[in-house]
Amino acid sequence: AEPQKDLKEAQMELELLTRIWEYVERWQRNSSVWKTQAFKTIDKEEVATAVDTHWRDVLKMRKDLERRDVWIKLKEDMDLFKRCLPVLDDLLIEAIKGRHWEQLKAQLDGDFDHESEKFCLEDLLTLRVDKQAEFVSNLSTGARQERKIERDLDGIKEVWEETELKIEGYHAYHKIASVDAINDALTDHITKLSTMKMSRFVESFRYTVQDWEQTLSTITDTLEALLQVQTKWMYLENIFIGSEDIKR
Repeated sequence: AEPQKDLKEAQMELELLTRIWEYVERWQRNSSVWKTQAFKTIDKEEVATAVDTHWRDVLKMRKDLERRDVWIKLKEDMDLFKRCLPVLDDLLIEAIKGRHWEQLKAQLDGDFDHESEKFCLEDLLTLRVDKQAEFVSNLSTGARQERKIERDLDGIKEVWEETELKIEGYHAYHKIASVDAINDALTDHITKLSTMKMSRFVESFRYTVQDWEQTLSTITDTLEALLQVQTKWMYLENIFIGSEDIKR
């Protein structure tokens, strides 16, 4: 009976070890792909889902294997990837530009070409990017805020590239038509630019913001002067042309 018991225990042990090594092989195969593929092609949602699935499957064997080196090593490797998921989420966004990668290089004290097809997650892991998750998070937050400023500036530019000063007929002459829409745009954009200037994320666009402030100020002053001249001209035109006594 005793040999049979030992044999059964050995068989269970073998099955357990076979399962964990199958998981190790599967994990290494998947994680190797994620580590070595071009960084910008990583599907962060797919990786997050896969890591979570692997993690839950391995935890089912924790009770039987947590003291085994193979389980400990696998858990450590998975923990590393779990720490990297927020980093992937922060770096794989449109808002991250070259200037942000330069800041990350300086923080990691490393050198890599983020635009290269050979640039991969392994390069960042070698530089222990997982230890800089907080820095990367702040970098990504700043990039998102800068992207918002950039889009607002693009929106302002688009409006003024398309805005026209409408001229309409008036008696035998012409005059500036209603400028309510222009004044509304001026008020809105001047307010936006003022808000941008107070943002701590404006530095990369400070000169552009200042240039637009000056441009819109010039538009405001010019429009105001034109309307003042027009109003006075229309008033005087009524006096000198509309009055029969003055005509005589």
